[in-house]
Amino acid sequence: PFNYLSTPQERINVYSQGRYELTDNVTATATAFYNNRKSSQALAPTPLFFGAAFGDSGYTIGANNPFNTLGYELSTDIPAGDPGHLFLVGRRMFEAGFRQFNQNVDQFQFNGGFEGVLELGDSEFYWDAGYTYADISQNSITDGLLNTDRVKAALGDGCVSDPTCVPLDLFNGSTNIGEGSITQEQIDYISFTAQDASGTSLESYQANITGEVIELPAGFMAFAAGYEKRWQEGYDQPDALIAAGSTSGNSRQPTEGSYSVEEVYLELAIPLVADVAFVEALDLELATRYSDYSNFGDTTNSKGGVKWRV
Repeated sequence: PFNYLSTPQERINVYSQGRYELTDNVTATATAFYNNRKSSQALAPTPLFFGAAFGDSGYTIGANNPFNTLGYELSTDIPAGDPGHLFLVGRRMFEAGFRQFNQNVDQFQFNGGFEGVLELGDSEFYWDAGYTYADISQNSITDGLLNTDRVKAALGDGCVSDPTCVPLDLFNGSTNIGEGSITQEQIDYISFTAQDASGTSLESYQANITGEVIELPAGFMAFAAGYEKRWQEGYDQPDALIAAGSTSGNSRQPTEGSYSVEEVYLELAIPLVADVAFVEALDLELATRYSDYSNFGDTTNSKGGVKWRV
């Protein structure tokens, strides 16, 4: 009942494009856009489940916990069959409210360059050269998570020597184990708001040229060739408690990385047959691309194909 049927989302978009003819054969071009997205999702209240049934260790309900009326310690480390063996504790933390996930994402991209026509004799070749920069950054906030280090302290004997610690009551005198049996003060001590950051960026230079080079009986052979150098990088910086594994949600480590790649390609369209029975045009298509990656080496990928227009 806590989940959204329709995800709240707000977007702001700004886009611009410009062209300027420097000469009859050369044009400068530029495009840029910015996008911001604010969105959120809701999930049921976080579950607090621990015990020997889950293979957990380190969870103890201390004998000195003021809400432990049994008079002895309960622990996942006590052998099965012995008093105090903590087999399973399971509860949804309704008092903490539902888990709320909020994202604020900024995306920016710019493309700028030149394009034109190169005239050589009776032939014309179309070319372009440009630069691209793109960046995406995301800030995420998650409410309703539990700090498991504080849960352990509040259940165990950690509150004996720490005046800021608030003991956690999972018993409530065994009279009310439903929603509302945990006080707001206890929830405030064991819950936290996660703040994560992530992003990616791309920077590249590219140049391309295309045209017709040789006249064959079935038409002109056309080609396209180009070069590109690009750099890509990304990072994921989770909240410090998530990175430390002290969370009731999924934990993960900070990561970041980058690589660059340099590429050249050549494509050919070779007309074989034209304007005969059942064949308006039959073209042979050949292409190859060489890529040199900074992080693992180089690779060449090629293809061959036939285009048949009836």
